[in-house]
Amino acid sequence: MASPLGPAARKSRLESEIDANARALGTSVRRYRDAFSRTMLLMALHRAIEVGVLDDYHLKGGAAIEVRHGFGARATRDVDIEIPVALDQLTTAFAAAITVGCGDFTFALRRNERAVRDDAVRVLVAMSYLGKPWATINVDLAPAQPG
Repeated sequence: MASPLGPAARKSRLESEIDANARALGTSVRRYRDAFSRTMLLMALHRAIEVGVLDDYHLKGGAAIEVRHGFGARATRDVDIEIPVALDQLTTAFAAAITVGCGDFTFALRRNERAVRDDAVRVLVAMSYLGKPWATINVDLAPAQPG
């Protein structure tokens, strides 16, 4: 039986697949990689719901449009997420949720939050693959609105 690929080979394979997928979809590698990174973050949030760390979340804004309509939608660099908790608990709830991770990807808050509106904060999420830095994702958090 063949031995599993080591971390360097796995990272190289993933980067090759990202490059190939970007070309196949006619988009830039950067845009595809950004979208891939945001998708992995959303997968971590889904896992957090599955294991009971997070009750729910709502994806909003440009990232939601891109998820629904693909790369034909406008490009976005951040993720807008609503979580059904009070404003003063957003960062704590989100930080707990992302620590669940997703496969070989791990996530951690990189810096303290900063207000972007009266009812929202921006956090930076450090994403790692196999323990090595992969991406930084801007996330705007707000309390989920009723309904």
